[in-house]
Amino acid sequence: MKLIVGLGNPGSSYQATRHNVGWWICDILAKRAGVEFSKKSKFEGYFAQTRLAGHKVALLKPTTYMNRSGRSVTAALGFFDAAFEDLLVVHDDVDLNPGRIKIKLGGGSGGHKGIKSIVQSLGTDEFYRLRFGVGRPENPLMETSDFVLAKIPPALMGKFGEAADRAADAVEFFLEAGLTETQNRFHDGRGMEDQ
Repeated sequence: MKLIVGLGNPGSSYQATRHNVGWWICDILAKRAGVEFSKKSKFEGYFAQTRLAGHKVALLKPTTYMNRSGRSVTAALGFFDAAFEDLLVVHDDVDLNPGRIKIKLGGGSGGHKGIKSIVQSLGTDEFYRLRFGVGRPENPLMETSDFVLAKIPPALMGKFGEAADRAADAVEFFLEAGLTETQNRFHDGRGMEDQ
């Protein structure tokens, strides 16, 4: 069983924010597979099960709020008796230009509270992550946390949607071809400005 976790926060006030792109990408994957999420209290999140690229896949959107994501991920991994290398976490990244995609195994949290929580809960950083670039605020006085939790301007929503679709493509390709091939295909520097 492969576990794909999209990080985000529950509630309508967070739906159209940069911090919830992990949820968006999971929603795209579920829609493509023709499955719907249901709330699972044992995972503290929204859950769907399907097949992608020939693999049994569990899609999970934790509802613990970002800084407690590890509780949800640990519960799901334990339930499915899945290995760390079966886990792919999809999350926003302010250090990448908007729409850029990077996928890697292991490494630090880069200040991302969701990743930090998962590392602490699992006791390891040896799991896959797909980082989706959201950029940094143009205003140097704006706090990064305020930026990622602010609503995306309507004029940018279309481009964010296209970039999220490409990130979903990367997840499916990763399941089929593995890390190196996915890096070769998707680490091309393309971001929203290039679309």
